[in-house]
Amino acid sequence: MTNVMTVDDKVLARVSVASNGRKLAIEPDGLVLAAKPSMSVSLIIRRGDVERVSVIKVDAQKRLGAVPDGEDDMGCYLFHNIALPAQYADNHVRIIRRSHQGLMEFYEVALVCQGQRVFLTQQCAHNVQCYRQDGYEVVIPRLSKPYTETPWPEMCDYLRMMLRTRLDIGKLPYIGEYQPPVNEVKPLPPTHYADVTWYNLAHKLGKAITCTGDEAFILGQDVPQNGTRLRFLTAGQRVHFEHMVPQGERPYRLRGIQLVAA
Repeated sequence: MTNVMTVDDKVLARVSVASNGRKLAIEPDGLVLAAKPSMSVSLIIRRGDVERVSVIKVDAQKRLGAVPDGEDDMGCYLFHNIALPAQYADNHVRIIRRSHQGLMEFYEVALVCQGQRVFLTQQCAHNVQCYRQDGYEVVIPRLSKPYTETPWPEMCDYLRMMLRTRLDIGKLPYIGEYQPPVNEVKPLPPTHYADVTWYNLAHKLGKAITCTGDEAFILGQDVPQNGTRLRFLTAGQRVHFEHMVPQGERPYRLRGIQLVAA
């Protein structure tokens, strides 16, 4: 009835799903038994023995919100009345772990509906590196200008709060060590192939680089079964596609996707 999230051989969190005060059974692949896309459930997250961890909610406008029912003395967070099928970002909770030298690891715990099935998914969605400059000023290039065109000031403030002391900040790498990401296109076979760069379980959305070097979105509804009940892709996976559908100013969308054997 409880899924255990581990990192570095330690328990990051224990996650349960409940309905009407009763915990629901969860199978190894995340399928939540007795859960239907027409019911309301509660998500229960209990912190493990990993230190320097925060649990937050983020809404569709990327505003950070307090945990609805707070944290009790046992390190348990409660998220009540999640109406299924919930949309991104109502369907997930983020766990931020402050790792070594200012590396922030963002984990997502989500309730994902596929047809009449409900899955509890857990994923390390991305990492954010913090740097220092001019003494004890914290700089987060991935989330702030002029390093990115999509800054997130509120999350920057939150991460700075997690770096509470001068000792913490003093351990950060200097901003001069920052290297902007380089988009390298791998050599691909002739036409109609793409390599997945990332896929977000909670959002049911991914992105890939095609054989022509174009960026393209992959929607969860276009992902075929891959031998498991939960449909998903992983970074580095290669797919075949039939069409690239234009989406105005946004990247293309891949349609007619088939998995390529490794």
